[in-house]
Order: sequence, then C-alpha cells, then structure tokens
Amino acid sequence: MYLSMPIKTMTMDLEIKKSKYQGYVWYSDRTEPELLDNQEFELKRKATENPFVLEALLYDGEHSIQVKYVDGTYWVRDRCPEEMAAEMISDENSDVVSYLPNRMDLNTRSLLFKRFWKKIPDPMCENMEVLVPQPLVFVGFGKDLRKEN
Repeated sequence: MYLSMPIKTMTMDLEIKKSKYQGYVWYSDRTEPELLDNQEFELKRKATENPFVLEALLYDGEHSIQVKYVDGTYWVRDRCPEEMAAEMISDENSDVVSYLPNRMDLNTRSLLFKRFWKKIPDPMCENMEVLVPQPLVFVGFGKDLRKEN
C-alpha cells in the first residue's frame, strides 16, 4: 500500500509519501491550488492544523491519490490504475476521459481520469454480465490546449 491507510478511508492525519507527482494540492488559505508537474512532493498534516488541505489530486505514474477535507476529517482514496485494470479482467474495460476544470486555472490544461467498467451479472438481464461504471481515477494533466491553436 502506498499510503499507510486503506483504499478509501477517513482519517484525522494526512500523510502522502515523497514521490514525483503530477496534480494539485489546494490549501484552505489559498484562492488557487498549488500545481505539481512531475515535482517531488510529500505532505504530513493533522486535520486540526491550519491551513488544511481542501482537496488534492495527485498521480506519480503508479498511484492516484484523491483527498477531500470534509467536516474536520480527510477522506483519502489511494488507487493503482494498473491493479484496477487487472481486477476489471482487461484494460479494454477502461478508457481515459478529459475534463476542463471550472474552479481553477491550470493554464488551460485538462485533468485526465481513467474510467473503469466492471462486468457484473444483472438479474434484470437474465443474469447476463453488464458493464457497471467504477470510480474515476486521476492520471495526470492533459495537453496544454493553448499549444494546439
């Protein structure tokens, strides 16, 4: 496990191990997030410490870490896209989607998420397998849209 906590957890203390990340960390005392573009980063923070981390999306090539701060507690999701692809039977059951952020300026770069689908028997379809969407996993930034023009 990359973090010292399960895949999705509530915790009072936030610890992100040192690695080269792509993504952002948004602190409570800032109007814009701190952007990381393949930069070394690590973080140890208590939920009672100010400024606290409002949200973060980080990806180091192996692990995708999503952090949200809700009511004095950090919600953390640590995912490994390659392991998730193996759980979904094949990488054919995933695709990458791109979203433009609406609350922050990433210098017109998009956020990339890997979308996974899992085959699950559906009683409404005579127990045939249907694809059910799984949580999106952050996998970095997209191209600089300004350079495409």
